[in-house]
Amino acid sequence: MKLKLTDYKKIQDSSPLINDLFVRNETYDGNLDVFLGRLRQLGVARLNVSASVTIEDHLIFFNSANEYNIINQAIITCPGFKDDQAGISLAALSLYMPDGADPAIGITGVAYSPLNDCLVFSAASANTPAEEDETPKEDGMDPGKSIWEVPAAEAGKKTGLQKSYIGIIENAARKVGRKKMRVNSVTELSTLEKRIKGFLAGRIFLREEKEGKLKISLRADNEKGVAHLLKLKIKL
Repeated sequence: MKLKLTDYKKIQDSSPLINDLFVRNETYDGNLDVFLGRLRQLGVARLNVSASVTIEDHLIFFNSANEYNIINQAIITCPGFKDDQAGISLAALSLYMPDGADPAIGITGVAYSPLNDCLVFSAASANTPAEEDETPKEDGMDPGKSIWEVPAAEAGKKTGLQKSYIGIIENAARKVGRKKMRVNSVTELSTLEKRIKGFLAGRIFLREEKEGKLKISLRADNEKGVAHLLKLKIKL
């Protein structure tokens, strides 16, 4: 994979671009006790869902690694899961990073390219543990709240995220049915441009796809919390 940063600029959080591309409004305010109980049985100890994507007939939630989750997980179900919590298909796959990658990478955003059957994700590394008085709830899953836990910028301030990455998962549709999902490559953003060192990667958006080529937009906040829009080209 070859990754190239083509542009980056400051943006306002209230801009239409942010609202259209990066603000997610999906909430599941109904009773999800049965669904969450099945997740616990699969080993999902605490929800920290950062992004979702649809691949063919599958709806995939990405449970991001943080101080409570030691590894990223892909929670695979179907769009109608709320109406058939007990019977709908459900699986939780662990995401394995390439050898030598930061062991504490937490996914912050995901986009899928149907043409290339690949997932592109943004991620950040968490190096600061939670404060001692930040005791998680018993199961960490509150069905009365949005399944999207915290915006990327707030997550970065809370957990001390310091490095950001772009990752690729090839042959994504085929990996959905496996026991684990392996990440093919991860690139730290600051290696592309030193001036974006310390930026916290957030939501990601697929602007254009061609065979073997992608153009993506990435929302990233600098250390002062100022929002930027990064544009990147990816050659697979």
